[in-house]
Amino acid sequence: MAVWLTHGSCTVGLDDGVLRAQDHARLVSSAEVAATIDAERERVLAEAQAQADALLAEAQAQADALMAQAQEQYDGAWQQGFDQGTQDAAAHWASQQLQAAESRRRTLVRQSERLSGIVSMAVERVIEQEDRSALYRRSLRTIAKLVKDSPLLTLRVPEADRDNAQRAVAELSAQLPQGTTIEVVADALMPEGACRFESDSGVIDAGLDTQLAAIRRAVERAAREMAQAGDADEIDSGDAGDEVADDGVDDAIDDTATEDHLEAA
Repeated sequence: MAVWLTHGSCTVGLDDGVLRAQDHARLVSSAEVAATIDAERERVLAEAQAQADALLAEAQAQADALMAQAQEQYDGAWQQGFDQGTQDAAAHWASQQLQAAESRRRTLVRQSERLSGIVSMAVERVIEQEDRSALYRRSLRTIAKLVKDSPLLTLRVPEADRDNAQRAVAELSAQLPQGTTIEVVADALMPEGACRFESDSGVIDAGLDTQLAAIRRAVERAAREMAQAGDADEIDSGDAGDEVADDGVDDAIDDTATEDHLEAA
């Protein structure tokens, strides 16, 4: 028959049912060692579990921080990309608008240049076919204002235009300043259409070529202004031609007096 003795976590079987003192001491010592081992095991397990929990918490915190950082970077990159895309789109739109505006400007300039050429040609033909007396009358009206303090003016014209010039002087004599006399002198060396006023103040070229050049300048200036204003679609070429024909000729005489055409006598 066997007898089983239990002490703590230790169990010992006795074949003869007799437990000797040294065996009992060993049994008690073994039980204490086992208890100590169990306690140490529990402590180690608890410490390991605590460390594992701490590591897990730290890892989770790091993972959360990385996720937050990644989300922040993603949001920042998205916003940066959105802003850059908006800027690029705005720059592209502005570039297209500038190109379109430049294209319209070039078109207006070309149209204005063509218009100025047509108007200038039309006005030149009208003036070239105009009665020479009218040409001299127009010149005399303007010249009389410029040299109103000169008592004597000499109107030098080609031989073929002597009669026209004398007729114009006779028609406008009443409009001349009192005491002003205009002498018509024919010059066989002067080309057709030439006209020169001489006084003690200097010489003024008021010939047909000078007037036509001034008209061309006036038309070109008006065309540039219209192109800059963007009103090319509203241009009335007929009215423009009439206006230039009326104003440009008078400006021609004024320009000759103000743009170094006045020479010392």
